[in-house]
Formats: sequence, structure tokens, C-alpha cells
Amino acid sequence: MADIGSSIANARELYTWWKSKEQAGTFADRFELARTFNQPDVGCGFFDTVSLSSGPLRVMGVDQSMHYNWPSPVIHTLRENLREYVLRYFLRSTSYSPPTAYYEAARLSSAPFLRPFSWCPDNSFAFQGFGYSQVYYERQTGERGRFPAADRYQIVDLRELGPVYNWVVAKVKILDFNLKFQPLGQQAPQLSFPIQENTLLVLTPDFVVNRDNPEPGVLGEYGLGYALLAEEPDPNSLLAYGPGHFTAGFQIIRFKLFEDGTTCVRLVFVVNRPERILSVNFDPVRWGFEVADIMSLGMASRLLWPVRQVLEALPLKIQGFDPLTWFVGAADVLTNGLSTDFCISLENLEKFMLMQHFTQHYSMIVSALLTFGQARNWCDAESVPDWAIAGVSA
Repeated sequence: MADIGSSIANARELYTWWKSKEQAGTFADRFELARTFNQPDVGCGFFDTVSLSSGPLRVMGVDQSMHYNWPSPVIHTLRENLREYVLRYFLRSTSYSPPTAYYEAARLSSAPFLRPFSWCPDNSFAFQGFGYSQVYYERQTGERGRFPAADRYQIVDLRELGPVYNWVVAKVKILDFNLKFQPLGQQAPQLSFPIQENTLLVLTPDFVVNRDNPEPGVLGEYGLGYALLAEEPDPNSLLAYGPGHFTAGFQIIRFKLFEDGTTCVRLVFVVNRPERILSVNFDPVRWGFEVADIMSLGMASRLLWPVRQVLEALPLKIQGFDPLTWFVGAADVLTNGLSTDFCISLENLEKFMLMQHFTQHYSMIVSALLTFGQARNWCDAESVPDWAIAGVSA
């Protein structure tokens, strides 16, 4: 397993650094990420460099806030319900399936190869949001173990972090998320890379907030957060950056309830900036022989084995080639720097990633609001939907 202790330490240092920078407003480069009209929702991104104990680290982040109001008659019971939902049920209910509109129609189920040409509506469901599951734990006694499969999605009550658990390693999967790239401009066809990989994270008491009446005018502040767990790179992965490929980072999600019924959700995400985004292993000899074997029913490798040995000895392989950063660098050279005027830069790709992160988390909180309204009393287990208790739909 990756080094949990160093990942937690890096996240603590990053969080302390972010708080000081945020209070002083001294980020090296701060920029707007979202613009909303008739709403107090805000979002901004930033670039900077932080000096960790392990050395300097180039980082980027997104800081976003969402506001909504509750009617005054329910405020007297809202604090207890919000506390219970955020600290016990929130991580169990962050994946959702938006309604899919379709009409009944005959399907070409017997001829699947013709489906791309069908006009029939798609009645499949695509889950969105974030799917969390817990994997490992360390108790206060020092005991370490793995959660049983039956408890995988029943994320522990976050108030048990500290009194019961030193940390909990969880896994998060970003559902229905694609990295999109349009090298020839906004009106040209785009390349889409489905992000299927998971991110390991560590839930610790450092980021749990459970405060009643923390300041004048505020009834309560409740929240969670986690350190991103640095993992060993997968040589077979197409991604060199993104979920499962972060060096250091943290995420916090905090709900603040005001006396007038206004609730503010603040989400902050800070992570290392990428050196590469994709990692393609270019092996033309192997690819060529695989195609030849398919065409010759496996005879090509047998008949041409001496030739293959000679070709494989040549320096034709390229390990970890990143076509995105290569394209950006080539465009900069060929246009003598003019490409940056058209936002063709690695920095623009980083801002695009932060924008996607903002959008994903915005949708997650909107879904959480819909979920929160599905129980009359989150403090009463009898009123809580079964899927929210189990952490997964039946």
C-alpha cells in the first residue's frame, strides 16, 4: 500500500499553507472559474508553489461556494438534521442517476451491430457524481484491517474519526467523467478519454468539522475532508495525471448554517500541477506484428521471428509519450509563441481541468440537496431511505 503517513502529512501541510494564503489573499495567480447570474455562487482557481517538508511543489486548486435557503419554520430542526446528514450519510449518497426521458419503442436487440444507426431512444441509466467506498482502517488501538465487503459502501460515521479510527482509506470513483480535448479548436471534432480510474483517499480527524454556534449568526458548521493518497504509477495506464495519479493534495467540503436559514457549502480542492497528462507507450514493432498475426492467424510471428528480434533491438519504442503536451509544445514552436494567444497551452489545460472539477462538485451538491429532502428526520433511522443507510441502491 502507498505511504499513508506521508500522504496525510503532505495534506496537512498543504491545508495549513492554503489557509494562510486564503486569509492573506496572496496566491501567486488567482483567476475566476465560474460566473453565475442572480445567484451568490462563486468559484475561483489558483496556481502557486508551496514548500513542503519533502521539497517544493507546484500546486493548483479550486475554491467554490454554493448558497441556498431553507424556509424559516424548519430552521429549529434543521441543524440536527444537517449535522447528521453531513457527518453520517453524505459520503454514502454522492452518486446518483439523473432521470432519463425516453418513450417505449422496439429495439434491434437481435442485431446489436446496427444499433449505432438506430433512432430508438436510449433507455439506459448513467450514474453521475462520486461513488465512495471504504477499504482499510486503523483503529486508535493500532489495529489495522480491511472492511468487510458487506460494509464497503457504509462509510463510517465521521464523528468516529479520532475516538475510534486514526484513519480510514476510502476509494472514490468519478462517475461519467471524460477528459475532452479539441486540438483543432472549439468547432472541430474532439477527442474524449473516459476516466475510469479510482482515487484512493484518507479520511482523518484533521478535516472533520462538527461545531454548534461557532460564531455569531451561525447555528452550526459541519464538514469533512480527506488527504489524497499518493499511489505507485501504473505502467499500463493511459493517464499520467488525474484520478489515481496525484502526488499530494486534499479536499474539504463544509456546510455552514446561518440563523436566517441560509446554508453555504464551501468546497476546496488543492493538488499538484501536472508534468504530463497522458502516457502512451509507442511500440510500432509490437503493434505491427499483432496486426500481422491477426491477418495471418498467428503465422507472422513464427515465420518472421528473426526479423522481429532485429526490429525490437532498434530504438523505436517510446515510453510514456504524452501527445497533449507534445502538441502544445509543437504549436508554440511552429507559431513562434502565437499559439498562446489562442489558449493553446498547458496552463489552459490545467484551468480546463479545474473547471471540470468545479462542475462535477456543483452537480454533487445539487444532488445532495435533493437527497437531503428525501428524509423527514435524518436523526431517526426509521425515516432514512434504505439506500442511504446501505450506501448503495438495492
